[in-house]
Amino acid sequence: MAGFRTFIKNIADSLNVTGFAENLEDGSVKVVCEGKEEKLKELIKAIKEKTPSFARVDEMNVAYEDYKGEFVSFERRGADVPQKATLDDLLIDFYFLSVKLTKINLRKSV
Repeated sequence: MAGFRTFIKNIADSLNVTGFAENLEDGSVKVVCEGKEEKLKELIKAIKEKTPSFARVDEMNVAYEDYKGEFVSFERRGADVPQKATLDDLLIDFYFLSVKLTKINLRKSV
């Protein structure tokens, strides 16, 4: 459902919960998140009780796992979500930019 991942992200961000929300092929949304237990429970409650009018939650399966610390923020995932540049992307772009500038600098007239 369009906008539902953003709804979840906004709540997760407000609770300082990290992880992701991702659309699945069957139309459901997968949410994997990490945070303090009380904040995770608040997120689950908000998803159940504050669902936007354009969405419907028919079923919610919750499973707790050990904390892994693998997320630094909460993100929306999917082919329709614009990707942010990573540090590696920026370094590669900088490398190619500096190579181009080096080539320009080497073309001095004699």
